[in-house]
Amino acid sequence: KIVSNLGRISFEAYERAVNLGVPEQDARYMLPEGTLTRMIFSAPPRYLAKLANHLQNTSLPELEKIGKGINKLVQEKFGLEFPYEPLPSRWHLRVQGEDQIRDEEDSLDFWQTEHSISLNMRVKGSLAMYAQLVRQRLNLCVIEPFEAITRRGRFVIPPTFPEIVKRDYCQIAEEARQKQIELLQRGDMNFVYFLLLGQQARAMIYGKGFQVIETSRARSEGVAQWEIRNAVGIPLTRRLAEHPDLRAQIGPDCWRIGKCFQPSTFKTKKNVCRAFAQSGGNWKGTLEELLEILSERYETFAP
Repeated sequence: KIVSNLGRISFEAYERAVNLGVPEQDARYMLPEGTLTRMIFSAPPRYLAKLANHLQNTSLPELEKIGKGINKLVQEKFGLEFPYEPLPSRWHLRVQGEDQIRDEEDSLDFWQTEHSISLNMRVKGSLAMYAQLVRQRLNLCVIEPFEAITRRGRFVIPPTFPEIVKRDYCQIAEEARQKQIELLQRGDMNFVYFLLLGQQARAMIYGKGFQVIETSRARSEGVAQWEIRNAVGIPLTRRLAEHPDLRAQIGPDCWRIGKCFQPSTFKTKKNVCRAFAQSGGNWKGTLEELLEILSERYETFAP
């Protein structure tokens, strides 16, 4: 109900984009965070109770309602009742001024074996990209506060957007941004529902051991989601490649083992990787040349 008008306009633009051939995972950059979605998760009763306690003490009525529902479920299904536990921190909105977000230093430590790797990596990307990035649960991803995302007000443009879709996107972003600022200035937490999935946010990625190697392998492939590949997979692979002992273990299959095992897309039945088109899946050049070919330029804008 909160984003009713914006939600309608956004979804109409989303459908137009899909009908023009824009992939669904790119078209959704125009959708607001308030888009209704279904989440399915599993957890032991103790964790469900802690989650219910946390959600019942948040600032958004929607989350409070979900928390009460989980609490009732735990009591009915498991006969368990837990005492109230105070939260270690609480979300306090600063209406005046703008806090500086502290940038942590990038670091990648490596000691002879791939299991000794420790990664701290700064990333910029859309909220949609982060949602896909954590799907494989290889690394921890911590995104900056929503207030900072709103105040910065930048949006990522997928390279698949034709001009007509870009115009729709800019119009939606301008309206969404106005509502975000308006609600933020009033101290209304509902401003978060007007964030677009394409809105740019800063984050820190934390990785350990072989998970970092696996991120390089999976996320720098030519068929990986383009923004993840550009913001995470390729930069990470380039940094790992600085260590000679790791070069043979990182990067796309066509470089590492001389054969492409990545699937073609479901709709086109074709492998859309540019490196595959050049080499047929058996890359003969250097890793650096491969990563350059796999890199895609994309734009951001501020309405």
